[in-house]
Amino acid sequence: MFGSQSGNAEQLAKNLGRKLSLLGYEAPVVDMAKFRGVDLTREAFLLAVSSTWGEGEPPDNAVDFWNYLESAEAPRLGNLRFSVLGLGDTDYKVFCGMGKNLDRRFEELGAQRFAPRVDCPLEFEEPAEAWWKEVAATLNRLAPVQVPVAEPLPAEDGEEAAEGYSKKNPFPAPLLAQKRLCGPGSPKDTRHLEFSLAGSGLSYEVGDSLGLVPRNDPGLVEELLRCAGCSGDEIVVTPENRESSLRAALISSYSITGISRKFLKDFADRARDFYLKHLLLPEMNKDFQAWGEGREIIDLFLAFPGVKIPAAELVAVLGKLNPRLYSISSSLKKHPDQVHLTVARVEYQSRGRRRLGVASTFLADRLPDGGTAGVFVQPAKGFKPPADPDLPMIMVGPGTGIAPFRAFLEEREAIGAKGPNWLFFGNPHRALDYFYEEEFEAYHASGFLTRLDLAWSRDQGEKVYVQHLLAARGREIWAWLAEGAHFYVCGDASKMAKDVDDALHELIACHGGMSADDAAAYVKQMKKDKRYQRDVY
Repeated sequence: MFGSQSGNAEQLAKNLGRKLSLLGYEAPVVDMAKFRGVDLTREAFLLAVSSTWGEGEPPDNAVDFWNYLESAEAPRLGNLRFSVLGLGDTDYKVFCGMGKNLDRRFEELGAQRFAPRVDCPLEFEEPAEAWWKEVAATLNRLAPVQVPVAEPLPAEDGEEAAEGYSKKNPFPAPLLAQKRLCGPGSPKDTRHLEFSLAGSGLSYEVGDSLGLVPRNDPGLVEELLRCAGCSGDEIVVTPENRESSLRAALISSYSITGISRKFLKDFADRARDFYLKHLLLPEMNKDFQAWGEGREIIDLFLAFPGVKIPAAELVAVLGKLNPRLYSISSSLKKHPDQVHLTVARVEYQSRGRRRLGVASTFLADRLPDGGTAGVFVQPAKGFKPPADPDLPMIMVGPGTGIAPFRAFLEEREAIGAKGPNWLFFGNPHRALDYFYEEEFEAYHASGFLTRLDLAWSRDQGEKVYVQHLLAARGREIWAWLAEGAHFYVCGDASKMAKDVDDALHELIACHGGMSADDAAAYVKQMKKDKRYQRDVY
């Protein structure tokens, strides 16, 4: 069973099903949204693969399954043996929360864990493969089968092709153009970037994401080399199994900012520091998370200048530099052979040091026009405009959350869609932070963008956000929903998306004449019908 937001967990689950089939097992692959079709009390083994979104919450297709497992309706599962693979992002406070919750709840319901849960970071391939080997070996011991003689199965949807550009083989896309979207004096620095895909064979649909392979700041690399006692000319083997100078490897292949448990354990042993070792105890997880906020690897070397790490030992405890995913802000129908991004440059002060976002400053500061960045397309099955172009569409995207909705509008315009379009956008100041102002105002003036509501949080004494505009326009929004409108949200998961969700429930209850429970059921049905979709991070 899989719970998937961006498609990674679904792809993994389908590939697992193929592997199990080749080993001779009957292993149907089930979307968690279709859990009612599975009687877990009659199953012998379950593999659960799930991502996490927001602060430890289930992905949209797994919400109902999780609510069912947590309810009194959930049966005892004493017959079931299970193992969980969680996907997540170590940058979030709750890492792999859904995987951990599933693991705990299955055990509470009496199921027996037959292989340990594994929590995967963004670069999930290696830990997922290690988990699979453990699962396969244990299954072979507990429930051996006669391996059939079978022809190789055809590639499943989403499985990477042997040839062509992909996550494992990114396309070096030339940067065609870059411009600032914020006016002079804005505390924000958001960029519009245009890349060429000519000759790549890559294609995307609006709603998809672009995977981008960043490179680390050479200045930070040089500082790290000095502190670690390395010249940078040492030859090391990269995660891609290539020989490289240490300097080049630290720029292109390794994560050199966030402090992982693996790195801290090695460093604490070298520093012989009791407190650092204490932070690694399982019961100190919250303290470890709090301690790690605003700290980077360089801070450890500066705090313990006597610690030096040889090149080969240094890369052995560093994680791989992960690609970043950005919502695509263009339509191929309007921009053939191009892909556009809307990226906020990240820079802040922490613990007396200037910190730079790895990918955003690579794009904004270190990638010249004509320079190339490795890219690949990450399909998003659950975030698409209405299949019927005549249906209404309501889009809520403050800040860089505007990106996919620029693409949605370009797509609808290109295909001559007749459905009404309503956009909610917000940022601090209209004069400084109105991204794509000319485009949206032109769409609105022509009538193609039927309604345009703007929330400028700092342009008046009382802060106004998009959720406040939703509440104020509740009656009209309900009228659109009653006509079959699709409702979309993109942006911050931790607060904005929750506030918008609350506002949606409230306006449906108020203007639809429903109880809170009936409004929740209405929203639940919208999700099932793919009329309520979110791209949140």
